[in-house]
Amino acid sequence: ALNVFANVGTIKPRSGQRMNGPLNGFDVPTLRGLWTSAPYLHDGSAATLADAVNAHNTAKPTGTDLTNLVAYLQSIDAGEAVAPTPPATTFTARINFQKDGAPIPNGYTPDYGDLFSTRNGLSYGWTTSHTSQDRDRNVNPDQRLDTLILMLSGAQWNLTVPNGTYDVAISVGDPSGSSRNYLNLEGTQLLTNAFLSANTFRTVTAQVTVSDGRLTLSNAGASNNQTRINSITITTAGSTPSRLNGLTGNYFQGRNFEQLRFSRIDNVLEFNWGTGSPDSRLSADQFSVRWSGCIVPRYSENYTFYTMLPRFIAAA
Repeated sequence: ALNVFANVGTIKPRSGQRMNGPLNGFDVPTLRGLWTSAPYLHDGSAATLADAVNAHNTAKPTGTDLTNLVAYLQSIDAGEAVAPTPPATTFTARINFQKDGAPIPNGYTPDYGDLFSTRNGLSYGWTTSHTSQDRDRNVNPDQRLDTLILMLSGAQWNLTVPNGTYDVAISVGDPSGSSRNYLNLEGTQLLTNAFLSANTFRTVTAQVTVSDGRLTLSNAGASNNQTRINSITITTAGSTPSRLNGLTGNYFQGRNFEQLRFSRIDNVLEFNWGTGSPDSRLSADQFSVRWSGCIVPRYSENYTFYTMLPRFIAAA
């Protein structure tokens, strides 16, 4: 409250007057401790900070930009002498190329071969439809490797990103057959006639700079179906990909990890499924689970891990 008045688009007919005169603006409040006073705006019409931000008639951030701005506002406590420096904005996208209806690997966004458009919070896709080129082989237990798209000659795959430098990792290969792979990323040739036998894969990494707002990937004019792409990960150069709190659980149909049905993050490994099933996608008593990840200890000391399992369950 600094006697600085502004109209940022939140004045409504029901907002009333100021001292029996026109209401031309509101006294601009401090951001310190703002997040504690929900609902927001002068009339309480914004239930969340995101709603309050988007009620302004200024630029309306979306997606990651909106999430970062809200996180910044929530970090400013009432007792802050100086507002903290906003965290650097980073971009991360993990795309799995797969058949529509196949299980989606945990932490990945699926690409079913559709044309470029906005979906799943990102703008990405192909210049030529690849919906008939998607495959789910049901051969490799890792769903990121078991699924793929066979790239057509002359086609490009694009992803909208902020201009900047990115670390990119691309996996190619086919669980069911050999392949000869060609890749060109942002004008840089990454693979040329790279032969892979069946169920053999290669991950190629590169650092590229985007200046036109789109990351562009192609097979460099190779023949149809030669390049078989599994997944791509794009991260702002020098940043650490976001971590998920918990262990990644891969849930399989069959007691010997036969067919991956879905993946998820399990924050606590404490289950009592009895003779039932952890999910409707799995048959009771006919499933297996493989957990992976890291555990960060609270203190520097020795730890012992115990498992309590029924006799008919194997632990490895």
